[in-house]
Amino acid sequence: MTVRGRVYRHKYFKFHNGESGKKRIILLNTPKADEPYLFVKTTSQDFKKPFTPGCNKRRALFFIKANTTIFELDTWVQLYELYPMDSFEEKPPLVKLIGDLPENLIHKIIKCLIECQPDDLSQYFEELLSKEVMETKIEKSIEQLKSKWNKHL
Repeated sequence: MTVRGRVYRHKYFKFHNGESGKKRIILLNTPKADEPYLFVKTTSQDFKKPFTPGCNKRRALFFIKANTTIFELDTWVQLYELYPMDSFEEKPPLVKLIGDLPENLIHKIIKCLIECQPDDLSQYFEELLSKEVMETKIEKSIEQLKSKWNKHL
């Protein structure tokens, strides 16, 4: 199953300008049958990029310090371009799963993306991403309530 927060290495990722190349990409949603897969690119090239951890709205970047997650190098999530795909599947060696990012980090990346692109992000994509965050929060709240309830039984 392809779930949000998964990081993939794509050998021939197709960019918006038509070119293709090696790229690490992050899945931002867990699409249902009729929904697109929403990806963002990452880069470890630090040329003129801020090293402040987290969201940089002005540059539409999210900085993740090396070795704090699955990234071995300092990594910038590039939030200025969203890559929707109608279908996606892991096909080693073309597309390889690297690992999963923590849920709280994905929430922060999505929040940053929405804040960075208030006018450019389509309402449909914003609703898909916001729904993902809300569903996760609701599920966690339900689990916490169940845990508390079970302790009192």
